[in-house]
Order: sequence, then C-alpha cells, then structure tokens
Amino acid sequence: MKPLNTFIFHRITDGAPDNWADVNKFFFKAFIDDALNQNNSFASINQWYEKGEGNLCLTFDDGNLSDFGNVFPVLGDRGIKASFFIVPDFVGKKGFMNWSHIIELHKYGMEIGSHSLSHKFMTTLRNDDLHNEIAKSKKVIEDKIGSPINSFAYPYGDCSNKTHNIIKKLGYKNICTSKPGLNNSSRIIKRNSIHSQHKEKDIYHLLNPAYQRILLSSTKYYLRSALKKSLGMKNYLILKDAIYKK
Repeated sequence: MKPLNTFIFHRITDGAPDNWADVNKFFFKAFIDDALNQNNSFASINQWYEKGEGNLCLTFDDGNLSDFGNVFPVLGDRGIKASFFIVPDFVGKKGFMNWSHIIELHKYGMEIGSHSLSHKFMTTLRNDDLHNEIAKSKKVIEDKIGSPINSFAYPYGDCSNKTHNIIKKLGYKNICTSKPGLNNSSRIIKRNSIHSQHKEKDIYHLLNPAYQRILLSSTKYYLRSALKKSLGMKNYLILKDAIYKK
C-alpha cells in the first residue's frame, strides 16, 4: 500500500472564488490533469484502505452543487473515484446537491461519507448532541443511498480524541481531519487543503510534498489550532474571512 496524499476541496467555482476555501474550475482541472500526467492514481478513501488502490484521494466537503456540476464531469471523463462528504441538513438547499445528485454519484462508484448532520463545531457539543450529529447523519445518508458509509469528515476540522472515539463507536471506520500530511495505515486521516490562494505553479509541490513543506504546513496548522482555541472557532472564521476579503 502506497502512502496516501489526501486533498480537501470545497466549492469549485465557474468564475473567480469569493471564499478562501473555494477554487476555480480551471485550476481544478489543471490539478487533476497534472496529477495524471505525473502517473499518479486516484482512489476514494475507502478504496485505499480496503483494496490498497491509488496514492491520491480527492475529498469534497459540504455537498456543494458544484460537486455535481463541475466536479463529477471531470472525474467521470477520467474514470476517477473520490470521496464526497455530505451534510444532510444542507441537501436540497440553494447551492447544494439534492438526493438525486448524491445517489447518482454513489451509483457511479463515488464514496459518500458524512460531514455531520448540520455542520456544527463538534468539540463544543454536549454528548447527546454530538451523538445525534454523528449517528443520525450516518443513518440518513445510508437510508437514502441504500449502502453503508464508512467515512466521516469533521466540519471546520474541529476534533479531539473524545470525538474520534465516539465516531469509531458509532460505526465509522475512517475519520478525516484537516491536519496536513501523508497517510500510512492510521484510520485518522490527514488531509491537505486546496484553496483560492493556490496557483497552477503550486500544483507540482502539492502533489509531491517535500519534508520541509509538510513540516511548514503542520506548523501552520498547529498555530491556527492555537488561534482557534484562543479566539473561539466563530471569531476565528470571522477574522479569516475579513483578512481574505481585504
């Protein structure tokens, strides 16, 4: 089994992104084609763990409508499988996929996972609310697609050892964080964020991260984590959004 380089995407826009976490569809297509030209192979998270396939995984958080309109055609044309993390309370709302879209992705062989029931900060919830966010989202998605789901991705990357343990007890095999790095055998999965500040010149280094780059990304991650704790997640996100829009 090769080490797995896992990436987080959010909305894939037609024009210039207006949120930090989003990327333009032309950058997305360049990312995919550069990866293929470098002889990489793609797999969903579950494929990699269960079958040992691939060395790159694309994950898409939130269930944005662009997952179906801009992502699915690119992946389908190239025979690529990926993992899509759905928030049931978002399904069918403006800007998000409906269940027909999600079922179509599943039928094609895309992995469908949970991104919680309503996209709350997991570490701030009482135990009963935390259980509801994790367990109910799993049941709703499984009932809709007619198959078990094995993977969970944290909203905002907000996690702890306590939340890890609860997610495992509630039947998930794979737990996706926002901590950067490469993956070996652990079921606590590191994911590298792709966002609006990345340019095409960055793609090679994203696909082939040097040790120093991983170390720098990890250092930034821990600094952000400390800032989130001191400010609180909501205030951190407000500050981040304000800096991006300057």
